[in-house]
Amino acid sequence: MSKAYKKKIQQKNAQSRFHVKKGDSVFVLSGDHKGTTAVISQVSRATNRVILSGITFPSGKVKYIHVSNVALAKAE
Repeated sequence: MSKAYKKKIQQKNAQSRFHVKKGDSVFVLSGDHKGTTAVISQVSRATNRVILSGITFPSGKVKYIHVSNVALAKAE
């Protein structure tokens, strides 16, 4: 097996599958917003994080929440 092909296979297998996707309604399991429900507006597979719309932070900044801290509430 060539080195380039082996590297390509490793990169393909490294991509993680998420239990949620953009547009899904999720329930926040931990953190400052524990217990709230929001909709996913953006997914970052590189960092395993999601951005939720409907959650406001005091600083006004957009913050990413780790995918393990959300659970699927209702698929849309």
